[in-house]
Amino acid sequence: MDFEGIMQSCKTEEQIRCVLKTKNLFQAVEKNGGLGFTDFLDPAVAYLLEKEQNKEEIGFLFSGGYPDGERKMLCLFSKEYETLFTEKIAFPIALLRIPKNKFFTLRHRDILGSFMGMGIKREKMGDILLEEDGAYIFVTEDIKEYLLTNLDRIGKNKVKIEEVKKDEDHLFQQNKGKSVSAVLTSLRLDNVISKGMGLSRGESKSMVEAGKVKLNFLEESRPDSIVEEGQIISVRGVGRLRIEELTGLTKKGSYKLNMIRYK
Repeated sequence: MDFEGIMQSCKTEEQIRCVLKTKNLFQAVEKNGGLGFTDFLDPAVAYLLEKEQNKEEIGFLFSGGYPDGERKMLCLFSKEYETLFTEKIAFPIALLRIPKNKFFTLRHRDILGSFMGMGIKREKMGDILLEEDGAYIFVTEDIKEYLLTNLDRIGKNKVKIEEVKKDEDHLFQQNKGKSVSAVLTSLRLDNVISKGMGLSRGESKSMVEAGKVKLNFLEESRPDSIVEEGQIISVRGVGRLRIEELTGLTKKGSYKLNMIRYK
């Protein structure tokens, strides 16, 4: 596993720490066998690791607690245990819910700030999803009881917190996107953003150059970067695009592209 190469692609200290911890776990499993879990990985690190997984004798399995999770936990396991583990594996992930309150609005940054104010590190938290009936927070199993016992406020507002059963097939409303089909003369990043987000080409180019765009969770400042199937484009303040499928070419050589847009 080229951990050094992965670290060179990292943009933040959190991402580098993520890679170093994963490297230590990888080496332990490689030496001793069995299996081990990381905490929730930074999305960019998870993407970089997923690209490397098929090159190794160590098995990789990712889960964010639900199908569309961005912050994922990684299970590493010896290949000889593959048939045993992958069918029965239970990730140490708990799902908590803060019910909706008519007196105030639950916001992502307030929830994150309250958790971290209690000493909870970011890697102990997965995705935070704001749904019609409240906020859902994926956390590592080892901090669940602490949160259930001690969390009673988000900011200055009193709240209740409860555990709910994880349903791997549940589709959270926040992750329901809108299908977008487009015909593009090129697969340049600024062109795809323009068509997928309904922005002008100039606006898209400026946002990329200003550092407001991430490609697969890593900042991308080159408007002429070529987009591929399966990639995720995040545009600060606008939304996200998932590149679903390149379905072919028109008679004039333009690209026919299917995307999903998320707010």
